[in-house]
Amino acid sequence: MVKSNFWNEACKYGAIIGLAMSVAYIIEQSFMLSGKLPLMMAMALVWVIASVGYIVMLYYFTKRRRAAYAPEEGFSFGQGFGFLIAMVLLAALIKGVIEFLYRSVLIGYSEYMDRYINAMSQAISGGGVPASMEGFYAQTFEQMQSMPEPSILATVWSAVFGNLLVGGLLSLILAAVLARAPRPFGPQSEE
Repeated sequence: MVKSNFWNEACKYGAIIGLAMSVAYIIEQSFMLSGKLPLMMAMALVWVIASVGYIVMLYYFTKRRRAAYAPEEGFSFGQGFGFLIAMVLLAALIKGVIEFLYRSVLIGYSEYMDRYINAMSQAISGGGVPASMEGFYAQTFEQMQSMPEPSILATVWSAVFGNLLVGGLLSLILAAVLARAPRPFGPQSEE
């Protein structure tokens, strides 16, 4: 495999991951905003599938990048970590923009908040919340409705920050797993 430009690959794979994460986000939100308990439980399944898919894509794309390096060169932890972080950042940017467009443009922020609070109220009322907590939830929902709509920058920054925390930890692990020491003399035989 021929080594191609770092940024070309990082952007291409990051865009694929970002679009996949965005589709999963839209499906999760659609299930949650429905307010129907079975669909809200299905949201957890979508989240698990999306999380596993995210890890698998990060691993697979970094492994493809590693394959471009000859065994004599090796593939260092730093090379893998840098590539993973570049993909995570681009994916987070794409997800943040799509999240904003979905919540504020497609649905409308006030409609989104009304549906969100209604769905959460239904879930809490069906879940047997203690009477002492009802006032707390009512106050929380009231505060949520009075909050101003977050800007696109706030939404994107939130997505980037959250994904950097999770993606950074995953990147540390995956970079360590995929690191390969250089073998200047070819494959070593065990004699």
